[in-house]
Amino acid sequence: MTDDDRPQPQSTVQAASQVAGDVVAGLKTQPLLLGIVVLNVIGICAALYFLNLLAANNQTHMSQILTQHAQQFESIVRMCLPRSGGDYRLQSDDPPPPK
Repeated sequence: MTDDDRPQPQSTVQAASQVAGDVVAGLKTQPLLLGIVVLNVIGICAALYFLNLLAANNQTHMSQILTQHAQQFESIVRMCLPRSGGDYRLQSDDPPPPK
């Protein structure tokens, strides 16, 4: 059966099986292919490790930013609230009754 005669993979598992079969067939003909496969696996593992580090660092940075913004929001809200319990009235309120 040649490569063109094979049915298309229906799932990821079938595709991985075909790739593994091709790699094993390649290893039989050229042993140097094993070195290339090992280097590719090492490169993929290193990339995943560094991406994980970046994601963790990004999460820490985002939590610091959110905490800082929450503190700034609280200070703005405190500035907007009246400091004393005085009577405030809007211009649209009815005037106070005469005494």
